[in-house]
Amino acid sequence: MEKSIADWRNRDIANQDVILNCNGAERRRGSAAEAIDHPLVPLTWLANELSRTGIGLKAGQTISTGTLTGMLRPKAGETYVADFGPLGTVSATYA
Repeated sequence: MEKSIADWRNRDIANQDVILNCNGAERRRGSAAEAIDHPLVPLTWLANELSRTGIGLKAGQTISTGTLTGMLRPKAGETYVADFGPLGTVSATYA
């Protein structure tokens, strides 16, 4: 279920820590400031580039601006949870 982040424009998104857990055990930590300066930088580039080429972004599309915790290779049966503190969590279970 999608959930909007209230008042996101006034939050320090770039410095928000994220903790990545796998099956309840912490695997990685990071923040957008360490990885890409701010997550709106690549998003702005993508929106401008797709607009320039006539493709554009469409309502309902999901955009990923990269990883804040580095790459891991999930195994079947593992559940990963990324905890963004007051911004919420996202999880994925791999079959």
